[in-house]
Amino acid sequence: MKAANYRYLEFVSSFDDHSGGKKNLTKATEAVKEKGRSYRGLNFFSQKDLLVLEVISRGEYMTFGMQGKDIRRHLKDISPSAMSRIFKRLRLHGIIERVQGTYKYFTTAYGKEVIAAGLTVRNLVLIPALA
Repeated sequence: MKAANYRYLEFVSSFDDHSGGKKNLTKATEAVKEKGRSYRGLNFFSQKDLLVLEVISRGEYMTFGMQGKDIRRHLKDISPSAMSRIFKRLRLHGIIERVQGTYKYFTTAYGKEVIAAGLTVRNLVLIPALA
């Protein structure tokens, strides 16, 4: 436990300016409204949200883009309509962007940062600390 705390403190102390990180965390986790409808933010403690982020961060999707059918291959219990809602939520939060005139999505630079941060905290801090 002491080693995990030490690694965490080293990780945190490596950041120079936290204001941009706080702004990005708020952007990713707060609800967004569009046309009177609210879309919840990302929850880095939710297994479902992290699983979606892990899948869209796969190399083939970072390089060639993704469609709902591609992601559903890895998430067996997600219906096509649920996948559309997930993509809409990720798009409104700036994690992914749609290629105009197609059904293909790419992860944004901001999305890559959010995914990397969320998975890093989970895999390098939370899981070892709770083991």
